[in-house]
This record gives sequence, C-alpha cells and structure tokens, in this order.
Amino acid sequence: MKEESCSTCPSKSACAGGCERSDAEMAEMYDLDADTTEGHMVWVELEHGEGVPKVSEVSLELLSKAKRFGDQRVIAVAFGRESVREIAPVLYSHGADTVYHVRNPSLIDFHLPTFAHGLTTVVERVRPNTLLMGATDLGMELAATVAWQLKVGLTADCTGLDIERGVLRMTRPTFGGNLMATIVSEGRPQMATVRPGAFPVEEIEEGRRGTLINWPIKMVEGTVAEQVSDVDVQDCASEPTELIISVGAGIGNLRNLELAKEAAERLGAELACSRSVVEKGWMEQTSQIGQTGRSVSPRVYLALGVSGAAQHQVGMSRSKNIIAVNNDPEANIHQIANVSIIGDVGEFLKRLLERLDRLDRANGASEA
Repeated sequence: MKEESCSTCPSKSACAGGCERSDAEMAEMYDLDADTTEGHMVWVELEHGEGVPKVSEVSLELLSKAKRFGDQRVIAVAFGRESVREIAPVLYSHGADTVYHVRNPSLIDFHLPTFAHGLTTVVERVRPNTLLMGATDLGMELAATVAWQLKVGLTADCTGLDIERGVLRMTRPTFGGNLMATIVSEGRPQMATVRPGAFPVEEIEEGRRGTLINWPIKMVEGTVAEQVSDVDVQDCASEPTELIISVGAGIGNLRNLELAKEAAERLGAELACSRSVVEKGWMEQTSQIGQTGRSVSPRVYLALGVSGAAQHQVGMSRSKNIIAVNNDPEANIHQIANVSIIGDVGEFLKRLLERLDRLDRANGASEA
C-alpha cells in the first residue's frame, strides 16, 4: 500500500507529526487569508413623483465611479413595491452589472428599519468589497444603521474615492474643512457615503444589459430605537478600568445624566464627560476627557451625546473600541466610532437599563 504523504512538505513524505511549517507559512501557501469579498455595491436612491420613479443624480454618480474602478462587478440595490424593470436599463447604462430589487407590496415610502434590514441581508448574501451611498438625508441615516448592523466602519461625506488592490481610500474634509483626511477600513464591506456632485456622471452606454434579481422581504416592525435595545450589554461589561461611559452636551438633561450614572455604576464603568458638560456645571473638571482634560485608552469607550470635537478626540482617540450614540448623523464622533447608533440618548439609556434588569433577573433565577 502506498504510504500517505503531506502535500505541504517538500519531501512529500508521510507526516510524522510536529510539522515544521508555521501557521503564517501555511496561510501564505494556501492563501488562507485571502479576501473573499467581491464587487462594488451602490444603494440606489429613488425620487418618487408621478409615474416611474427617477434615479437620484448622486446614485448615477456613484455607479459611474464604481464602474471606473474597473476591477470588480458593480451591483445596484433599489427598494420599492413597483417593478424596477423601467429603471433597470438606466442603471445598466450607467455601469450596473446586477440590480437587486428589494421589494414588498407595502413598501411605499422610505421606512428605515425595513430598508436597513433589506440592505443588510443583501450585503450578507452578496459579500461586496465596498458599499457606496449618497450623503443625502436618507442615505446618511440608512448608512449609519446598516454599518451598525454589519458591525463595520463608515466614512461619511466623502469627496474622493480611490481603490488599489481592493483597498478603498476614502477622502473627506475634517477639522471644519481645513484639512482633508484619507481613511481606509479594515472591515468589509468598506462603507462610505459620498457628497452629491463629488463625481461626474460618465457617458451612458445605451443598450448595455445586466441581471435583475427580485429580493422579496417582510416589513420590519418597530423603530430604530427599539433595535438599539438589542445591543449586547454583556459586551460592554468589563473591568472598571476598561469601560468608560462619557457624556456630552447631547445627554440633554440632568435626568439622562442620572441614568448614565446608574448605567456606569451597574456596569462597573468610569463616568466621564466632555468640556461642555463641565461648563454646564453638571460634572467636575477632573472627569473631563480631551485636550484640556485627561487622555484615556479604555477597551470600550461608550460616547453618549458626545459630538466628537477635535479637542475631545485628542483625549479618547486611543480607545480600542468606540461606541457612539448620537441623534445627529453628521456628528464627528460617528467618523471614528467602531459602532454608531443614530438615536436618542435618553431612550438608549432606558433600554440599556431595562436590558440589565432582565439579565439580573435571569442570573438570579439561575442561581436559585
């Protein structure tokens, strides 16, 4: 009988155990770390009026830009209850190779929970390398929610996009527009919202054909605020020195501040704040994080109502994981957060405490 041999060994001899090749060598030999994502996905924003919906100009700009990348297929995703057969040729002619029509008979107007769920499921099915959306009111709201659901980063309000070997370089203004920053993302898909007018619309290719895929979905009940309650608070629980809950002007009122204090106490966290909270007289200057305060580097930094001004970022930018809760989708904190939640801070805190109550009751029952 022929002796079995190991294909990774130069001598092709039988493996006697204790392979001399390192994990890194094996990964490189078999390309185990290769990126398996493929394609550039564009969310198509439709303008509804009389008759057939019209594709927004920024969506056409993004399709043209994605086509110019030239390295992978272009995927368009459109929502609605009516057939998109009338607009599919427009999307093909501007660069789309595949069009996903996410549809439901009840899907008349923009409905954030359903749109976010629908786009997330398509992304998880297709696994695109990039996801591009217009930096419009709807686009920014949808992008932030989808990024949170996918647990990936989001670069907002980009004015430039370049790609090299699959890595998307996203350029956006920062520090009040005085500087331009180029950002890359480690996660996939690489997500960006792009300022309308940033790119030209290429000449259309009449008669260009593609593939239309109907993607039926169910309407999602509830609101985004209710979805926020699904954040796993056990992921936030950590050693006292590893979790910081920081509050900013967006905390709103002293009642919400008391809720933040309660959450910090129950999670074993340090409660900190931005300069604006100190100036209101709500917290001491010793709790301030920022250029004129302290610098910290916790494992988790939960920013509640913190706008993310440059002075504050100086003090917390070394945090390993940043979770931002702010009802302003354009707040600077969202640009550096690992997880961004667009929503009311008070509502988030109430649901966080309710979740902690449920965990306490469950733990008490199991101990009994």
